Amino acid sequence: MTSEAKHLCWHCNEEAGIGHFCEHCVKLQPLPDKKDYFAFLGFERKMQLDPKKLEETFYTLSRKFHPDFYQNKSETEKALSLERTAVLNNAFQVLKDPVQRIEYLLDLECPLPKKERAKTPPALLQEVFEIQETLESYRKAQASGDPAKGASLKNDVEQATQDVIGKIDARERALTEASQAWDRLASTHPSDETALKKARAEQAQRLRAILDELTYLKTLLQSIRSGGTISH
Repeated sequence: MTSEAKHLCWHCNEEAGIGHFCEHCVKLQPLPDKKDYFAFLGFERKMQLDPKKLEETFYTLSRKFHPDFYQNKSETEKALSLERTAVLNNAFQVLKDPVQRIEYLLDLECPLPKKERAKTPPALLQEVFEIQETLESYRKAQASGDPAKGASLKNDVEQATQDVIGKIDARERALTEASQAWDRLASTHPSDETALKKARAEQAQRLRAILDELTYLKTLLQSIRSGGTISH
């Protein structure tokens, strides 16, 4: 929790330190105004985290913050226990998922206005149109009772499914490689903050492009499997 600013303890009025508990009276402390899930769990801001260590940290803090241990404490401590527990659960859910973790870190380091997000990847539009046409033809063949045509189009749908799964696998590998490259940037520019900021901004663009494609492909796959429509 090295990124949290120091503050005075609400109970003993001494400098509490930067941890979850006061360094003097060991009372649970209020959360900082700006929450950082990485700092909260004691991790560096990296896209690649050790899942085992993350889980161990979660369970250790869960025991320390659990409301059951504060039943006989003051109302302030009860409230702080509930507050810390809620943030702990949210932090763990976000950081344990690789995609959510990357998105969260990008929002911390290189935030974008909402209007610039969630754009449909242009490279996938043509493929989406083609798959949508195949799905529509397949549904019409089923409704018309044409088994031969339906069987042929079913093969096309199954092939499209496998193609999309392959593309998802490729994007997931690319995401891992790009996130590893992000983590190396700090060591590449150890003392040049300007160069590091520029490199992160460029890498953030690559990561967001992969994330957009991955999200869209997963939506596409779900739509194919459900036989539904694909929104653009």
